[in-house]
Amino acid sequence: MEPIIVKVIICVAVFLLELGTFRLITKINLFVISFQPLFLILAIKFIFEKIENGKGKPMNFGSVWNSFCVLLSNNWYIALLYFSIMPIIVFILVCVSTKKHKPLRVKKYEKLGENLVSYVMTYIVPLTTLSVGSKFSDFLGNVILFLIIMILYIRLDLAYLNPVLILFGYNIFKLHLMKINGEEYKDDVVDYIITKKSEVKFDNFLKSNNSVVRVNTLGNDLVLEDET
Repeated sequence: MEPIIVKVIICVAVFLLELGTFRLITKINLFVISFQPLFLILAIKFIFEKIENGKGKPMNFGSVWNSFCVLLSNNWYIALLYFSIMPIIVFILVCVSTKKHKPLRVKKYEKLGENLVSYVMTYIVPLTTLSVGSKFSDFLGNVILFLIIMILYIRLDLAYLNPVLILFGYNIFKLHLMKINGEEYKDDVVDYIITKKSEVKFDNFLKSNNSVVRVNTLGNDLVLEDET
């Protein structure tokens, strides 16, 4: 079997696995989505570095395509390309296919986004240390750093602070919930909601709907506002 076919089969298998387990590992999937711009920037950066390293090569579509085809023989680049494109597609498919409707009564909410700049700053290290000619140890070091950041962000619930979803026009609010009949829970019950509404519109919506919002469940504590 041709190596490229094997790589395509592996990518399809990873895609199906990610699609099937999205609700089980929501935070991990959201964390990966939040770093898609970094992966895409690196993927494009490596193409142009490949051209620049080939002395005398003109900068045109042909040289870009040839460099891209050469990079496809590198397994690291295949992984980088996959994670720069597919996670957001998985997220969209999950959102479209989710039919788990339920109402939530909101006691209070908080808008996430204050630490967005510090989140984006974590892009800097890979951008400044990785190049198309980097050694295996450089890639391995960045993978380990990425895993450490992922664990920290998941433990601190920062995975819900997602610049990609914000770029797509979504806002994410942390909801503190009550029972649907208005009674208080014994412990603080929290969900995170993804919505197209701005903070002002979301606040007005809650006031006009007796603090109740209809949602679709995407994960253990992640919901998407049902706008139907």
